[in-house]
Amino acid sequence: MRLRLPAALAAAALALLAAACSATTAAPQAAGAASAGAGQIPLLRIGDDASLSTLDTGADEGNAVYGTLETLTRFGADGQVEPDLASSVSHPDAVTYVYHLRQGVKFWNGDPMTSADVVNALDYYRKPGSYVSAEIAPVKSVVATGPYTVTVTLENSYAPWSAETTSQFPIFEKKFADEHKTTMGRPGVLIMGTGPWQIDSFDPTTGLELSANPHWWGGTVPVKHISVKFFASETTEALAFRGGEIDVANNVLNPKAFKSTSGGSIVSAPAFSAGYFGMNVHQAPWNDIHVRRAVAYALNRSDIIAALGNNAQPVTTLIPPAELDRLGSKEQVNTLISGLPSYPYNLAAAKRELAESAYPHGFTATTQTITFASYTPVNEAVAGDLAKIGINLKLKTIGFTQYLAFASGNKNAIGGLYATMNVTNPDPDSFPSALLGSVNIADGGYDWANYDPPVIDTLIKAGETTQDPVKRLAIYRQMLNTLATDLPYVPLYIQDYNVALSGKFTWPNYNVYTQWGDWALNIKPKN
Repeated sequence: MRLRLPAALAAAALALLAAACSATTAAPQAAGAASAGAGQIPLLRIGDDASLSTLDTGADEGNAVYGTLETLTRFGADGQVEPDLASSVSHPDAVTYVYHLRQGVKFWNGDPMTSADVVNALDYYRKPGSYVSAEIAPVKSVVATGPYTVTVTLENSYAPWSAETTSQFPIFEKKFADEHKTTMGRPGVLIMGTGPWQIDSFDPTTGLELSANPHWWGGTVPVKHISVKFFASETTEALAFRGGEIDVANNVLNPKAFKSTSGGSIVSAPAFSAGYFGMNVHQAPWNDIHVRRAVAYALNRSDIIAALGNNAQPVTTLIPPAELDRLGSKEQVNTLISGLPSYPYNLAAAKRELAESAYPHGFTATTQTITFASYTPVNEAVAGDLAKIGINLKLKTIGFTQYLAFASGNKNAIGGLYATMNVTNPDPDSFPSALLGSVNIADGGYDWANYDPPVIDTLIKAGETTQDPVKRLAIYRQMLNTLATDLPYVPLYIQDYNVALSGKFTWPNYNVYTQWGDWALNIKPKN
């Protein structure tokens, strides 16, 4: 699928993943592959309220473009890293990853895929200006060490790398790219991939038409044709759904409203999309620790989630528990979280903290909001909660582009700010590396709390370079304890991803992993 990020900080999304293992993994059959006639779907009509400017995945967030392009590895249904175009991956030392490519894979035009195509694609993504260049930055070199072997060498040990290629860095044909150096991805030129569907046409204003790839290495493609239609808003998409124009609407941000308007059924699952209220630790009045503690006690996550309009679960740690679970047992993670300083909703405690601050009678401050998604209702809920303890938080509405520039610009200009952050993987490093540290204080970064103590930079680096899961969990325990003590951010919720389905279809085992990559293979016709 094309990953449209349901957050105002979409531009900050990262692609990091869990610690690498040194073992070589065996290749399963492609997910969703079906024998001829088994649950086939002649036409699947998909709606999307986002835009897609080009099929060039180095120039747009299009990622795998609705499953038409494939990556070296993919996520399994439980979040495990599995082979895709690479039949196996070996990890002989801390900085070396050897991708043994699946043989017999063909592009849509029938040409074979070889290591030359993979090296060319990965090097393409490494170029300055690439949409994903920051995500592939740890790479020192990419070398074809055989017709079907590619060796990636990293600059340093980097634990999240094992799936840096998982659902990231789609592979396209080198010959096609060489023939269309300045036009690849444009309407009329398109792109050349290996996925279960080939792209027949593309119009950035209206959508795409796809058809089953007869050369697909995974077997018979059960969905024969896919028609993707773009909509100006989620509301117009829901109306089109009600009118029978589309069968599937992915990335629904407001499931209750969409279901009411469309009449479709909604399937939901927790995502990697978190909401935070950040406070500038270097700007008054937010630089007062008692103010930040008062805010933490005063924010009622139930109020905020109700205003969100989406399904969500409250969280109290910057790193969600589901990500920490990848490094230890649930019991270990629960013990870790229970041992952290905590700030449950408690107005009396909030008032006591404020009374100890330099602002015992409260204060007035301004925060920025946008009309995108549920930002304004959530900010109104935050302001309502803070008003109960004497903090008058005034909302200033600005444009979407202006908001992105504000949140990623001069951090000294930011006071208290609510925003969401979306990442595309479950590694515990994903949120810290997006929201914390000196690198994210600079313009273009999203550390809007202006929080960069040296210990955090040290812990981020340690979490990335340490391979052992037990040691990594201990590192993130120290990081979370520091964050809970200093309170630059108040974590609020993890929200769901949602998909709307017409009565003709079902999506068994829908979760954050099965809605990535060639996700349309997971949709089944109802009997």
